[in-house]
Amino acid sequence: MQVIVAAYNRPKALHSVLQSLGKATKQGNIALTISIDSSALQQEVYNISNNFEWNFGAKNIIQQSTHLGLKKHILNLIAQVAENNSPTLILEDDLYITDNYHQYIKEATTFYHSDENICGISLYHNPYHYLTELPFWPLFDGSDVYFMQYPSSSGFVLYPWAAKEFLAWMENKNEDYLYTLPMPEKIAAWPPNSWKKWLCGWMVEKQKYIVYPRASFTTNTGIAGEHHTKNSNQFQSSLWTGFEVNARFKNFAESIAIYDSYMEHIPIGDISFDIYGQKKPEHISTEKVLTTQKFSNTEKTFALDFKPPELNYINALEGTGLNLVESKTKTIYNTVPQHVVNYFMPQSSPGLWLRNWIKGKVIE
Repeated sequence: MQVIVAAYNRPKALHSVLQSLGKATKQGNIALTISIDSSALQQEVYNISNNFEWNFGAKNIIQQSTHLGLKKHILNLIAQVAENNSPTLILEDDLYITDNYHQYIKEATTFYHSDENICGISLYHNPYHYLTELPFWPLFDGSDVYFMQYPSSSGFVLYPWAAKEFLAWMENKNEDYLYTLPMPEKIAAWPPNSWKKWLCGWMVEKQKYIVYPRASFTTNTGIAGEHHTKNSNQFQSSLWTGFEVNARFKNFAESIAIYDSYMEHIPIGDISFDIYGQKKPEHISTEKVLTTQKFSNTEKTFALDFKPPELNYINALEGTGLNLVESKTKTIYNTVPQHVVNYFMPQSSPGLWLRNWIKGKVIE
């Protein structure tokens, strides 16, 4: 197994991820490569890399002579994956990694290696919906994983065959090509330095999925960088600590927790899902769609009570909030209805009630 850490101009962030990597690694035979993009702080970043003691295998440091930028840097690392026959984990320098990640990677890559639907493994669980910044709750199916047609950048493994096919597919394509694919326009419009939107486009066109854990082996520390100018805890995800062996995996064909590039559940029968109100009408492939947006031609309504939201339809819960309409009549997208915001982020919460109750019991 190999671990590649992509570093740039954040010495403290690199020191943090390397320290967590050293603590989390529990066995040997893991080669570590630290790839440093050129910057004014390159010498400081190199010193941290050079002084870091790695006791689990070979350590290699690559210093770029010219500035590549995030997109080209990561694509270069993916090219290394394409040449490697063993699982390769790519980490960016703003991450923290937790216990026995390598054991999980070994189990996951072994379980899914022959499934042509699966192109890689994520160590990160998405706690929020990236198009709306509302919470994301994958449907529980008795396993420790779910599947999504959206790339992970916070610690991921691509199979070598997938890395090769992706890089070959990307050749000679311009930015406009992404707008022709049935993926969110917001992703296609990400800045030119985004490599992730290209991997998403390949996954959508080729119908490939990433395996995600329900609790993370990595979390994003939110340190300011190329995409975000300020520190933030928005990307923090709950960590899977104490992992030993035997994660509960489920075959892709048997799973009911499969999500598309909009982070919407894939169609059930002839019904597509548009819970977050983002789905572009021409990207709906079924005759009908279950949406939170209101239309005059609604055929049937369902409650928006159970969590996760698709359970309301699966259990045929009567009520309002979810509207079943013909897909051809859906004309609105990239709009989140207010009742959806209230559903995911209620104005009053048990926590608020509990704090008020405790306050009333305190004796001054």
